[in-house]
Amino acid sequence: MGSVSSASIRERLASLDALVVSLGEEFDTHASDAIGGVEGAGQQAAAIDARLGRLATDRKVLERALARAETAERIAAEAETERQRQEELAAARGHVARLIEVGKRADAAVANLVAILDEIATAEAAVRGRLARAGAIPSGGAMYQTGGLVGLAIEHISCVTDGRSRYQSAPKAVADAAANAWGYLMEDAR
Repeated sequence: MGSVSSASIRERLASLDALVVSLGEEFDTHASDAIGGVEGAGQQAAAIDARLGRLATDRKVLERALARAETAERIAAEAETERQRQEELAAARGHVARLIEVGKRADAAVANLVAILDEIATAEAAVRGRLARAGAIPSGGAMYQTGGLVGLAIEHISCVTDGRSRYQSAPKAVADAAANAWGYLMEDAR
């Protein structure tokens, strides 16, 4: 025996209830006729009453079937929800594994970037120190920005991380800024 949906059982209950109302009206008519002495009306009222009794039993059966169907549907829905939840958790675990691997690459890139920024700061400080010892005053381009070339590199990163790179052009490239700021020294050496 296949399972019947709760919606189907509700439809059957609604049809049964409509039939009971109709038969109740018919019973009332025959009962009134029987009281008025119409021949055969009492038998018809009794037959309808017996049928209404069977329909009451049918209603109890359908109500119990409805309760079982609703329980089965609820259990099936909960099982499907749990299956989907487990599927999502498994997918999330996969993303976490990927995130950890990408995080390791990011850590390596940050360590590399820190070393590069330190190298830029050291080189820029060396240029400034040598110029000071030589008594040379840097040209206007040499004072590129307050944070120097390291600040410019950090500004590049900030533009990407805060989303500004989507709607504004990136700051000048660090190598271009270095050439602009200190390139005159290279030209003087020629």
